[in-house]
Amino acid sequence: EESEEEVEEEESEEEEEEELEEFVWKKKKYYITDETKGEVYEYLEDESVGDKIGIIVNGKIKLSTK
Repeated sequence: EESEEEVEEEESEEEEEEELEEFVWKKKKYYITDETKGEVYEYLEDESVGDKIGIIVNGKIKLSTK
């Protein structure tokens, strides 16, 4: 069981190291991994990366509904 937890921690660290770029959509800033197909993350007030909130499919942002 402990080894599974270790693997999950490594995976989350790898996600954070992914190359992110700022992206403005509907006058709001986000962080994205790729403009044509990637993931969308919150852009927090302190300019840090927030939670994953959506994906980009064929260049269009699709935000997750909560």
